[in-house]
Amino acid sequence: MITTARISVTTTPTKLVDGPAIIFLQVESAGTVYLGNSTVTTATGYTVNARDGQFNIANHDSLYAIAASGTTVIGTLVFS
Repeated sequence: MITTARISVTTTPTKLVDGPAIIFLQVESAGTVYLGNSTVTTATGYTVNARDGQFNIANHDSLYAIAASGTTVIGTLVFS
């Protein structure tokens, strides 16, 4: 199944997708987001700025994001 969404990410971890899935994401507004598990922080997360990224999410895993500050919008395209 293919799905698309625009997700508002704040300073609280926000779930982007459950695995198994391939997710393409694009940071659509100003700001930096950090990717990781449900306990992601700005110190432990993978940094994503205003660019595209592709991630393969394994079965039984989930991908979360938080914003460095305020609210940042992420566009997603998910193949699951």
